[in-house]
Amino acid sequence: MLHSSPQGDLSRSAAAVLGVLYEVGPQRITTLATNNAVTQPAMTALVQRLEATGLVIRVIDPVDSRARLVTITEKGVRTLLERRGRQNAAIAAAIEDLDDHQAALLSQLVPALHQMSERMKS
Repeated sequence: MLHSSPQGDLSRSAAAVLGVLYEVGPQRITTLATNNAVTQPAMTALVQRLEATGLVIRVIDPVDSRARLVTITEKGVRTLLERRGRQNAAIAAAIEDLDDHQAALLSQLVPALHQMSERMKS
């Protein structure tokens, strides 16, 4: 879950969970597991590690007090946004290394890639 990388100490799966919590809001572990195509025990372990590092907390579900929702903390938001900033900087640096022809091809592909990404979210 947490490992050293150019993107900081967050694994991709941890960053994905933080991203969902940041963009969508608090979620049940079962929902996170289903949406990330992992087992509930695997998601529980990931959430426990995120919780131990202060990136998420579990709160009582206002709809069902027997259930808990995972929510991102301020530290989690900072960590996620810093990771995204590092990713954006790495992408920008890679784009700067492209020649004019490659940059033109990329600029033509970006709208199509964006459309594909949006369709995959639905």
